[in-house]
Amino acid sequence: PVSSGGIAWSPDGSRLLVTSGDTVRTVAADGSGTVDVGIMSLSPGTDCLADPVWSPDGATIAGSCTNFDGVTPEQAYLMNPNGSNLRRLTNQQTYPAAFSSTSFAEGEPSWSPTGLKAAFWSFAFGVTIANADGSNAYSVTGDRPLQVPSVGFGASPDWSPDGKWVSYFSDGSGEYKLVIASPEGTTKREIALVEPSHYYTPQWSSDAKHILYHDTGLRLWVLDVASGKATVVDTDPYMMPDRSL
Repeated sequence: PVSSGGIAWSPDGSRLLVTSGDTVRTVAADGSGTVDVGIMSLSPGTDCLADPVWSPDGATIAGSCTNFDGVTPEQAYLMNPNGSNLRRLTNQQTYPAAFSSTSFAEGEPSWSPTGLKAAFWSFAFGVTIANADGSNAYSVTGDRPLQVPSVGFGASPDWSPDGKWVSYFSDGSGEYKLVIASPEGTTKREIALVEPSHYYTPQWSSDAKHILYHDTGLRLWVLDVASGKATVVDTDPYMMPDRSL
């Protein structure tokens, strides 16, 4: 996944997805063929650059779109790599009528390894999984929406490389924990985190043995999935400088 100011290779390695400021662009590996795919004009002030990620077949980009009208919350959308065919990820009819398209937020999409499903965070139902066309959405967390401080500090779902697990952060116990759940939500393992903080963007290693994530102190953690032990491997020196008086 890529947020503002990041890059990601297309699955075949032929193009880069680049987010910078208020734009999203794709560019060929040799620097040619730049295509500007943002900002998408859903309505004036709409910004489509948060958390964009390629589908495994490279045919679709999922991302979060925010309308800065002060009313419409973040929403999860799909688009073609050239910016065309922008559409909502979720099928609105799968939600209760009380949750209209302007009354809840959703975002942080993550593709399953096959590209047939996508997980995302929803204010209505917490971690949610839907088919790639947005149909048959259901909640993995099941019981209630995650209690998050604001849109963007959400559950950050991420699929394991084999598609057997979805990891996300939950504060259902009062403090953030890393949860590793089956896509159906029937099996869940909660891993206590070292200290109280907000945690973000868990990403599985290619061998599914480790999960990488960071916290509000811009510390980079690596968690050993088998033992549940997490280790700090790097820290942003500008966020936490080593000072002496």
